[in-house]
Amino acid sequence: MLIDVLVTLVLAVIAVPGGAPVVRAVFWAATPSAERRTSLWTAMWSRQTDDGVLRGGRWIGYLERLGIAATLLAGQPGGVAVIAGVKTLARYAELHSTPAPGTDAGQARRQSQAAIEQFIIGTLTSFIWAGMLALLTRRLWWVW
Repeated sequence: MLIDVLVTLVLAVIAVPGGAPVVRAVFWAATPSAERRTSLWTAMWSRQTDDGVLRGGRWIGYLERLGIAATLLAGQPGGVAVIAGVKTLARYAELHSTPAPGTDAGQARRQSQAAIEQFIIGTLTSFIWAGMLALLTRRLWWVW
């Protein structure tokens, strides 16, 4: 039983804060090579304070990975749909907001598209990472 707890704690640490470099690596890979400002390694491990177009994404990512891992480890995969729904509803207005007065329509459209792409890429990467580690944890529970 103690080994189950230790495995769960180790993989939770890997899943929750460890998912941030994975998400940043996928953002880096999704950026056209001509627009990349850093190497993959720098992008993964930078401690920049700017979360890009969607502010607060880092902490939301930590919480969503914790929620995904917890619901899957508890054997309640329906919780993943709840987390996805809450996150989407919370970001909906921000993703579909009208541009500020005086903003060029083309620029506003590009910013909106960038925010939506960042949301989708970050969410899917985060969900897949946490889900894979939760499933690995459950498999290790079964083995031991």
